Amino acid sequence: MISLSDLADEITKICLEGKNGALLISNGRSNGKIFIANGNVVNLEFANQTGQTALATIGGIAQWNYAIFVAGQVKPSADPDLPGTDQLLRGLRVAPSAPSPVIEPISRRGAGGVGLPPAEKLEEIIRAQLAQRLGPVANIIVKQQHGRIVALQGRDELDRLLRELAAKISDPAAASSFVSAVSNQIRT
Repeated sequence: MISLSDLADEITKICLEGKNGALLISNGRSNGKIFIANGNVVNLEFANQTGQTALATIGGIAQWNYAIFVAGQVKPSADPDLPGTDQLLRGLRVAPSAPSPVIEPISRRGAGGVGLPPAEKLEEIIRAQLAQRLGPVANIIVKQQHGRIVALQGRDELDRLLRELAAKISDPAAASSFVSAVSNQIRT
């Protein structure tokens, strides 16, 4: 099995070597291709999805069965909506050996959304803080979590969501500052 972080490392290695081709990937249920041209990720396909939708799905899968690079197999057109290769890789990478960030709970009072801002405002806060740490891939991550953000029933659920999102940030200090920044903006 290959972790998501190892997959990001493999993509990084291929890109640094300036290769052209496709990285064939599978999680056992679905297959995909990450197209690389001149050392840059130019397009993605996974589980009948392409571009940012495929990227969001790939970023949500923790374990992969295989990743095999096939030289010369490049998609004819680049997806202009994809983030740059560096930002894309930062969004995929989760440091496997990094300690979990120390995160203080926002509050443990009540359920039913007590003390939470409207979902639209909460999404805006989370998106802005994630974007500072992960770049444009934050938009994809927040879109994936939209239903969950709308359904939040209290601070406990919000704390849990923030910890999960913080785990996508490879730097433990940045992960912790993400949670603190969101918490502070919600309190004000």
